[in-house]
Amino acid sequence: DDIIMRTYYLKKILKLENNSVTVESGMLLHELNAYLRKHDLAIHVLPAIPWQTIAGALATSSHGSTTDRGSMSSMIEDIAMVLSDGSVKTYNKQNPEFKALLTNLGCLGVVYSVTLKCVPAFTIEHITKMLSLYEFKKVMNDKSIREKYTYIQGYIYPKIKGKNVKVYYRKIVNDFDKKKLPLSIKTDGSEKKSIKYKPYKDKGRVDWSDNILTNNQEAGYYTEGEYAVSVDDWIDAVDDII
Repeated sequence: DDIIMRTYYLKKILKLENNSVTVESGMLLHELNAYLRKHDLAIHVLPAIPWQTIAGALATSSHGSTTDRGSMSSMIEDIAMVLSDGSVKTYNKQNPEFKALLTNLGCLGVVYSVTLKCVPAFTIEHITKMLSLYEFKKVMNDKSIREKYTYIQGYIYPKIKGKNVKVYYRKIVNDFDKKKLPLSIKTDGSEKKSIKYKPYKDKGRVDWSDNILTNNQEAGYYTEGEYAVSVDDWIDAVDDII
């Protein structure tokens, strides 16, 4: 019995200055990524699904599977909302309501526009490997390996024997020639050992951050619930789920 508001036509770039961009709430993430790349800028963290609206991804505090870079909502510098009385107000860090609006779930008003702090465009090295669950546990329990990469993601297929975990290793590359992107890189060939599940279509490459982070072969093929557990408890959690 409620109302859904479609923001499809709210897609304007309103301002770009001092590495901050102000956009209308209906712009999709992949559209913003393309615009920022032309200006040598990027969003510091991205979810795997690039067809979300900016306001939607921010309202739900979309993240990028890394613990030290903040959610997307941490980029917000100000947010313009239409309130229940029809008035329009812009909030920033000086307003006591600002933190509540960062992850508002659409409950506090209609978001018209947001201003986001961007970072210089950067690239990511991506490698996919197939590991056994035992090998994956060893990798994730090795702090030196975890600290080597900006992002590590593992997709476990428990009904398959042997190499049944598809692992994404991703790290930021600061020294790159953008004229040569995307750049293929050699891997050790371990990604070829999965019999049932095809490997990531690029076994190893360096590319713009938005091309890597939103190119997730698993996304869209499952219903997902997300939970955070401590590093010390993650193996017990995985074993219990399986």
